[in-house]
Amino acid sequence: FTGASSTNAYYQESSFGKLAFTGHIRSDGDVLGWYTIPLESSGTCPLSLWSSHARDLAAADGFVRENYDEIVYIFPPTSGCNFAGVSIIGGADAWVHDFSFYTLAHEQGHNWGVHHANAYYCYEGGVRVPVSNICSSNEYGDPYSVMGGSTYHFNNMHKGQAGWLDIANTVDI
Repeated sequence: FTGASSTNAYYQESSFGKLAFTGHIRSDGDVLGWYTIPLESSGTCPLSLWSSHARDLAAADGFVRENYDEIVYIFPPTSGCNFAGVSIIGGADAWVHDFSFYTLAHEQGHNWGVHHANAYYCYEGGVRVPVSNICSSNEYGDPYSVMGGSTYHFNNMHKGQAGWLDIANTVDI
């Protein structure tokens, strides 16, 4: 929460100071657990069930769900969860087992209402061509956005979706 290269610092910079993360128990951020919860062994990924167990256990450490706008659940890799992280567009929770800056910043972006930063590629015979009917979309293709494949800022469209651009910084075309 407090480091120069933390997700909090990234969001403060990317949002032009409109977003910052603080804790409820500690102003420099609340990290609770590691809790041992019952895991399903069926190869499924019951995130809601695991989150419920974690919240129940965290209550003994002062956790009250209503005190938080956003929660990140960190869990070890398991065969049923074949992703680095997951969250819901406009949601309040994220689940990650790849505890990296990129995964945390990316999943929190979804919570702020932002989709992936796609790229559109057009090739004919191995040569790049103008936009045509032979193009394809790559869901994580924007190499200049944390919602694509890097740790750079959100692109301007996503900053606008998140409400970080003032009217003076936008032009309708």
